[in-house]
Amino acid sequence: MTNKPPYTITEKSADYLAKIVETVTKLEYATDFNRNIRLHRLNRVRTIYSSLAIEGNSLSLGEVTAVIEGKIIAGKKTEIKEVTNAYEAYNKIINFNPYDVKDFLKAHELMTPGLVEESGKF
Repeated sequence: MTNKPPYTITEKSADYLAKIVETVTKLEYATDFNRNIRLHRLNRVRTIYSSLAIEGNSLSLGEVTAVIEGKIIAGKKTEIKEVTNAYEAYNKIINFNPYDVKDFLKAHELMTPGLVEESGKF
């Protein structure tokens, strides 16, 4: 008894698959995209630090790193809350659709609880 798939693999689909595999391989191995977790984490911390600094948060990069690591620091409660909110949002935002208003409001809701009354609302 032979299990035959309910589709036909064409030359065109095989070419697409080969291109996908080639691209993924380049990303994973040529750039260490998948293997350098430390670099990903460092970039995330720096992105959070920079984004919050633009908004007026006075915490240093070291203080932002400490907050993300769960350490207690001396700082304004609202600024520390901004860091923890941003870290949670950045962990979830990869699954959001940037063109979906509901996802936009969800991102706002993740970034602002405990900071503004209208968290996640227009």
